[in-house]
Amino acid sequence: MPLVKKAIMYKIMILGLLFGLLFGLTVSAIAADFAVIKSLAEIGDIASQLAIAKMYKNGEEVSQDDQQAFEWFEKAANQGYPLAQANLGVMYYEGSGVKQNYMLAKKWFEKAAKQGDAEAQGILGLFYEYGLGGVSQNYAQAKAWYGKSCMNGNQNGCYDYQKLNKK
Repeated sequence: MPLVKKAIMYKIMILGLLFGLLFGLTVSAIAADFAVIKSLAEIGDIASQLAIAKMYKNGEEVSQDDQQAFEWFEKAANQGYPLAQANLGVMYYEGSGVKQNYMLAKKWFEKAAKQGDAEAQGILGLFYEYGLGGVSQNYAQAKAWYGKSCMNGNQNGCYDYQKLNKK
Protein backbone atom coordinates (compact mmCIF):
# COMPACT_ATOMS: atom_id res chain seq x y z
CA MET A 1 0.00 0.00 0.00
CA PRO A 2 2.86 2.52 0.53
CA LEU A 3 3.49 2.50 -3.24
CA VAL A 4 -0.15 3.43 -3.82
CA LYS A 5 0.14 6.36 -1.41
CA LYS A 6 3.28 7.54 -3.21
CA ALA A 7 1.50 7.35 -6.58
CA ILE A 8 -1.47 9.33 -5.31
CA MET A 9 0.78 11.91 -3.65
CA TYR A 10 2.70 12.30 -6.93
CA LYS A 11 -0.54 12.94 -8.80
CA ILE A 12 -1.66 15.37 -6.10
CA MET A 13 1.63 17.26 -6.50
CA ILE A 14 0.91 17.56 -10.21
CA LEU A 15 -2.54 18.94 -9.42
CA GLY A 16 -0.89 21.48 -7.13
CA LEU A 17 1.53 22.50 -9.87
CA LEU A 18 -1.35 22.83 -12.32
CA PHE A 19 -3.20 25.04 -9.85
CA GLY A 20 -0.10 27.19 -9.46
CA LEU A 21 0.33 27.54 -13.21
CA LEU A 22 -3.29 28.44 -13.79
CA PHE A 23 -3.60 30.95 -10.98
CA GLY A 24 -0.04 31.94 -10.08
CA LEU A 25 0.13 34.98 -12.32
CA THR A 26 -3.35 36.15 -11.37
CA VAL A 27 -2.66 35.88 -7.66
CA SER A 28 0.70 37.60 -7.79
CA ALA A 29 -0.72 40.38 -9.97
CA ILE A 30 -3.52 41.15 -7.52
CA ALA A 31 -1.96 40.06 -4.24
CA ALA A 32 -1.06 43.65 -3.40
CA ASP A 33 -4.64 44.35 -2.38
CA PHE A 34 -5.65 41.40 -0.23
CA ALA A 35 -8.60 43.29 1.27
CA VAL A 36 -10.18 43.85 -2.14
CA ILE A 37 -9.73 40.20 -3.13
CA LYS A 38 -11.17 39.03 0.18
CA SER A 39 -14.17 41.34 -0.22
CA LEU A 40 -14.87 39.89 -3.63
CA ALA A 41 -14.40 36.36 -2.29
CA GLU A 42 -16.85 37.03 0.54
CA ILE A 43 -19.58 38.00 -1.94
CA GLY A 44 -19.08 34.77 -3.87
CA ASP A 45 -16.58 35.54 -6.63
CA ILE A 46 -15.05 32.15 -7.43
CA ALA A 47 -11.77 33.46 -8.86
CA SER A 48 -11.24 35.52 -5.71
CA GLN A 49 -12.11 32.57 -3.49
CA LEU A 50 -9.52 30.46 -5.30
CA ALA A 51 -6.96 33.25 -5.06
CA ILE A 52 -7.54 33.60 -1.30
CA ALA A 53 -7.38 29.82 -0.84
CA LYS A 54 -4.07 29.66 -2.70
CA MET A 55 -2.68 32.57 -0.69
CA TYR A 56 -3.53 30.83 2.58
CA LYS A 57 -2.33 27.44 1.33
CA ASN A 58 1.06 28.81 0.24
CA GLY A 59 1.47 31.63 2.78
CA GLU A 60 1.47 34.33 0.09
CA GLU A 61 0.67 37.81 1.44
CA VAL A 62 -0.81 36.14 4.56
CA SER A 63 0.37 33.64 7.13
CA GLN A 64 0.11 30.08 5.88
CA ASP A 65 -3.13 28.61 7.20
CA ASP A 66 -4.48 25.28 5.91
CA GLN A 67 -7.81 25.72 7.72
CA GLN A 68 -8.44 29.04 5.98
CA ALA A 69 -7.32 27.55 2.66
CA PHE A 70 -9.73 24.67 3.16
CA GLU A 71 -12.63 27.01 3.93
CA TRP A 72 -12.04 29.09 0.79
CA PHE A 73 -11.59 26.05 -1.45
CA GLU A 74 -14.83 24.69 0.01
CA LYS A 75 -16.74 27.88 -0.83
CA ALA A 76 -15.62 27.70 -4.47
CA ALA A 77 -16.12 23.92 -4.60
CA ASN A 78 -19.69 24.27 -3.37
CA GLN A 79 -20.33 26.58 -6.32
CA GLY A 80 -19.39 23.70 -8.61
CA TYR A 81 -15.90 24.78 -9.67
CA PRO A 82 -13.88 21.64 -10.55
CA LEU A 83 -10.41 22.96 -9.70
CA ALA A 84 -11.62 23.93 -6.22
CA GLN A 85 -13.31 20.53 -5.86
CA ALA A 86 -10.09 18.74 -6.80
CA ASN A 87 -8.10 20.85 -4.33
CA LEU A 88 -10.64 20.06 -1.63
CA GLY A 89 -10.10 16.39 -2.46
CA VAL A 90 -6.36 16.91 -1.99
CA MET A 91 -6.89 18.56 1.39
CA TYR A 92 -9.11 15.72 2.60
CA TYR A 93 -6.64 13.14 1.26
CA GLU A 94 -3.68 14.78 2.98
CA GLY A 95 -5.54 15.91 6.11
CA SER A 96 -4.53 19.52 5.46
CA GLY A 97 -6.72 21.95 7.38
CA VAL A 98 -9.25 19.20 7.99
CA LYS A 99 -9.30 15.69 9.44
CA GLN A 100 -7.98 13.20 6.88
CA ASN A 101 -10.87 11.42 5.21
CA TYR A 102 -10.36 9.28 2.09
CA MET A 103 -14.10 8.90 1.51
CA LEU A 104 -14.61 12.67 1.37
CA ALA A 105 -11.47 13.01 -0.76
CA LYS A 106 -12.97 10.53 -3.21
CA LYS A 107 -16.28 12.43 -3.20
CA TRP A 108 -14.60 15.71 -4.18
CA PHE A 109 -12.27 14.12 -6.74
CA GLU A 110 -15.33 12.48 -8.28
CA LYS A 111 -17.21 15.79 -8.52
CA ALA A 112 -14.25 17.36 -10.32
CA ALA A 113 -13.69 14.28 -12.48
CA LYS A 114 -17.30 14.25 -13.66
CA GLN A 115 -16.78 17.80 -14.89
CA GLY A 116 -13.77 16.77 -16.97
CA ASP A 117 -10.85 17.60 -14.67
CA ALA A 118 -8.17 15.28 -16.11
CA GLU A 119 -6.01 15.15 -12.97
CA ALA A 120 -9.00 14.35 -10.75
CA GLN A 121 -10.03 11.64 -13.23
CA GLY A 122 -6.60 10.04 -12.94
CA ILE A 123 -6.63 10.19 -9.15
CA LEU A 124 -10.13 8.71 -9.10
CA GLY A 125 -8.79 5.89 -11.26
CA LEU A 126 -6.27 5.14 -8.51
CA PHE A 127 -9.05 5.04 -5.93
CA TYR A 128 -10.83 2.34 -7.97
CA GLU A 129 -7.67 0.45 -8.89
CA TYR A 130 -6.64 0.06 -5.26
CA GLY A 131 -10.03 0.17 -3.52
CA LEU A 132 -9.55 3.42 -1.63
CA GLY A 133 -12.06 5.91 -0.26
CA GLY A 134 -14.82 3.44 0.45
CA VAL A 135 -14.98 1.96 -3.04
CA SER A 136 -14.39 -1.66 -3.86
CA GLN A 137 -11.42 -2.43 -6.03
CA ASN A 138 -12.76 -2.30 -9.59
CA TYR A 139 -10.33 -2.47 -12.50
CA ALA A 140 -13.05 -1.72 -15.06
CA GLN A 141 -13.95 1.54 -13.29
CA ALA A 142 -10.27 2.40 -12.81
CA LYS A 143 -9.63 1.81 -16.49
CA ALA A 144 -12.63 3.95 -17.45
CA TRP A 145 -11.39 6.88 -15.33
CA TYR A 146 -7.81 6.50 -16.56
CA GLY A 147 -9.13 6.49 -20.12
CA LYS A 148 -11.08 9.71 -19.55
CA SER A 149 -8.03 11.28 -17.93
CA CYS A 150 -5.90 10.29 -20.93
CA MET A 151 -8.49 11.57 -23.41
CA ASN A 152 -8.45 14.91 -21.56
CA GLY A 153 -4.70 15.26 -22.02
CA ASN A 154 -3.25 13.78 -18.83
CA GLN A 155 -0.25 11.67 -19.84
CA ASN A 156 -0.18 9.99 -16.44
CA GLY A 157 -3.73 8.83 -17.10
CA CYS A 158 -2.53 7.28 -20.38
CA TYR A 159 0.34 5.54 -18.59
CA ASP A 160 -1.94 4.23 -15.83
CA TYR A 161 -4.45 3.02 -18.43
CA GLN A 162 -1.76 1.10 -20.31
CA LYS A 163 -0.30 -0.32 -17.09
CA LEU A 164 -3.70 -1.52 -15.92
CA ASN A 165 -4.47 -2.93 -19.36
CA LYS A 166 -1.48 -5.29 -18.96
CA LYS A 167 -2.77 -6.76 -15.67
